[in-house]
Amino acid sequence: MSAQDAVLVVGAGPAGLSAAATVAAMGKKAVIVEKEDVLGGAPIISGYAKLVPSGEWAKDAIGRMVS
Repeated sequence: MSAQDAVLVVGAGPAGLSAAATVAAMGKKAVIVEKEDVLGGAPIISGYAKLVPSGEWAKDAIGRMVS
């Protein structure tokens, strides 16, 4: 795989994880760069309980994205 086949995603919060999943679904390699020690962004780092507007538990929704 060449560098042209890879996409750099900066940030592993919900938007970055979603972007990486979309890139992977297109058959490309996503390389994620994150400054924190954990993936998931503010909802995980700050310990959000539920997401708005879905009301889903943040750790569950974002945990699926991290997986």
